[in-house]
Amino acid sequence: MQGSESDMKRWRTLLVDDEPLARRRLRELLCAYAHVEIVGEASDTQQASEAMAEHHPDLLFLDIQMPRETGLEFVTRLRIDAVVVFVTAFDEYALRAFEVNALDYLLKPVSPTRLAESMRRLGSTRPAHTAEPSDLVKVCDGARLRIVSLADIVWIAADRDYSNVHLKSGEIVFSDNSLAEWKRRLQKSSFIQLRRNALAAISQLHSIERTSGGVFDAVLQNKHRLRIGRAYIKDVRARFSS
Repeated sequence: MQGSESDMKRWRTLLVDDEPLARRRLRELLCAYAHVEIVGEASDTQQASEAMAEHHPDLLFLDIQMPRETGLEFVTRLRIDAVVVFVTAFDEYALRAFEVNALDYLLKPVSPTRLAESMRRLGSTRPAHTAEPSDLVKVCDGARLRIVSLADIVWIAADRDYSNVHLKSGEIVFSDNSLAEWKRRLQKSSFIQLRRNALAAISQLHSIERTSGGVFDAVLQNKHRLRIGRAYIKDVRARFSS
């Protein structure tokens, strides 16, 4: 049984952005979360350093493009114990942000839905710890870069030399990676090949059912059915049973 919101840890939060309107927008959105306590604001990294020394925040919403020093330079230079969420108008810094172990990367203007996703991630995060880089993968869709958590991937289907990544949300993200490339990237994680052109997360397998035609289907947690290739059924059943 989950504890009430009053039992949740209160995250002491610092907002760092050189735009007052951006800080105000984020402050208003964060008012919806009783477990977030805004202890200070700063318009540059010098003020942020002083505020951190005074308030010792657990959570930092940090702009990237600021005068004198960027948010990325700031977290690289200092040993920051707070969980960091980058907030910026520029999407080209996404990969670098996750390389410094940011919990999330929000684009301005921040939407309530996107902030809610960050709050869900924060709910499973302990203070001063962020998602491990190995739990995050790049999905390149032409010129667009997405950072996706492995925990959000249900299955991956080959699309000639590319692939389609099916997420828990129901979204399908086109990827420049071939299925062979995905297999190399996921070989140490909990994914299994169901047939020549499909991989699935073992955690998303609900059951394995034999059809009237004598072949086997993998039934996913979302009730979607995927045919299992004859060459793969033995391995799938063994790993699913274990």
